[in-house]
Amino acid sequence: VLMDYCRQNDTTLLFSTHLPSQAVRISNKMIVMHKGRVVEFGNTEDILRNPQTEFGKAFLNNWRIDKC
Repeated sequence: VLMDYCRQNDTTLLFSTHLPSQAVRISNKMIVMHKGRVVEFGNTEDILRNPQTEFGKAFLNNWRIDKC
């Protein structure tokens, strides 16, 4: 329902979660943070398929995520 509202009103939603699987379901862009710093930013699909940092790789490998 919330995502429908955002699409209908051309609204951006910033959603914070510690569950990557949840982020995957609702996002088209993703930020991965470590110790208060952004270590990954981009299209969700790109980050999941090819994280660019060691932390991003390690973090995402610890979660069962159905890829986009």
